This record gives sequence, C-alpha cells and structure tokens, in this order.
Amino acid sequence: LDINDLDESTPSITSGATATAIDENSGSGQVIYTVTATDTADTDDATDTSGTLTYSLSGTDASLLS
Repeated sequence: LDINDLDESTPSITSGATATAIDENSGSGQVIYTVTATDTADTDDATDTSGTLTYSLSGTDASLLS
C-alpha cells in the first residue's frame, strides 16, 4: 500500500479583496481584477505540483465575464 503525500496547504490570495469599479456598457476587453496568490506547498516533495493555481468565476453574472 502506497500513500501519497498531498499538498494540504490552501493557496493564499494576496491581491486586494475587491475589484475596481467600472461603468456599465463601457466596452469589452477591460481588466476588472487581477488575482495574485501564493501556494506554500512543501517544495521538498518530488511529486509537488505547486506553482499552478486555477481560478474560476461563479455567481449569477459569471457568464457575462471571461
């Protein structure tokens, strides 16, 4: 029986808690928020896959953003 040592640390979002407000109908392709985060996974583990964080949008208006 092999047991894999998984990364149990939760990434920490280091960017601001809120996005910059923009006017409605102001056009497409505008940056609303830039997320930055760190993951303090154990880098001594040869199977460590830290370094790649994935984000997603959710909520009622998520389909209006990309």
